[in-house]
Amino acid sequence: MVGDKLGVDGSGPWNEDFPFYFNDTDLSFRARQKKIPLTVISIPEIVHFGKVSAAQINIPKLYQEGRKVFLKNWSK
Repeated sequence: MVGDKLGVDGSGPWNEDFPFYFNDTDLSFRARQKKIPLTVISIPEIVHFGKVSAAQINIPKLYQEGRKVFLKNWSK
């Protein structure tokens, strides 16, 4: 299974170091590194009414934290 090939320390394809953002970018980079072809799949749009979820978390802070983890991991 492709997810097994992309595993992070045997824990599965998702890197738990990311607080919120950049996990999908990290996954794509690891797939490209292992020569696993990427496919774009069209999915229905997801709508969050009234930004309820966004109002409950500090998105800019989570974005910056995720960016730091991504840059640390891929600036090697």
